[in-house]
Amino acid sequence: MQFVPILDQQRRREMLELLAEGFPGASTDWSRAFRAPPGGSGHGTLLTVDGRPEGGILSFEKTERIGESVRRIVNVSSWYIRPSYRKFAVRMMRAVTADPDTIYTATSPNLSVQTICLRVGFRYASKGSIASLPLVNGTGLRGGIAVGPFVPATLPNADHDRWMTDHCDGHHVGILIRRRSRVVPVLWERGQKIRGFPAARLAFTTDHNVLHTALPAVHWHMLRQHGIAGLYLPRFSAYADLRSVRSPHRGPSIVVKGNVDDAAVNLLYSETLYLH
Repeated sequence: MQFVPILDQQRRREMLELLAEGFPGASTDWSRAFRAPPGGSGHGTLLTVDGRPEGGILSFEKTERIGESVRRIVNVSSWYIRPSYRKFAVRMMRAVTADPDTIYTATSPNLSVQTICLRVGFRYASKGSIASLPLVNGTGLRGGIAVGPFVPATLPNADHDRWMTDHCDGHHVGILIRRRSRVVPVLWERGQKIRGFPAARLAFTTDHNVLHTALPAVHWHMLRQHGIAGLYLPRFSAYADLRSVRSPHRGPSIVVKGNVDDAAVNLLYSETLYLH
């Protein structure tokens, strides 16, 4: 048994075949994953037995300044292991997330995936999600706040501007919150549902406190401009006073491994946004 990085076309093809086998009904265009810049292990890791790929994990990597340090951040993405080899799942996840100086993140609604991650040292940054609707958290509009569509070359941080520009592609909705002299980007992933209503999941923002304050205006903008009624938010402290129309631990959970304050997870945007 070996863990082999996905570094070349052959390995990428083997990973695609595994994902197609594991998720035959998925509408995901897995090949889009390879448009992302490769990291230290390429685009992930394959589990091989006697030279044959039996499982694989996609991963996406970037570096970002958090506090005073530049940190390596790896998002553990979609993965599949053939049933006969699932006994190696924990060992594989431990090997893939072994660097003590790296921050690893994963987002999944799947309890078995969360459990495997917790066994190898992950912790919950957000257990479940807040499911917000306009009539629950979307009243009480405040003055001094404006919400509009994302416009490239607006943000002072070039990386944030590039991420938003890359992902405002129809599958995601990018908006800007303007409050006094602040401009805060927010990226939403479409394709969700809350009680049958179209919904979106928060994928990235630079300031959760500003988003919380502007949430009523954000709700109405998303509803009027995009027909999106519901918004999924992580269970971070900034949103602790919001009401949810779903039970506390339902919805996607965020797990993180590494030496990072949970409040900084807002900077760890998910490279899985390439997958749609």
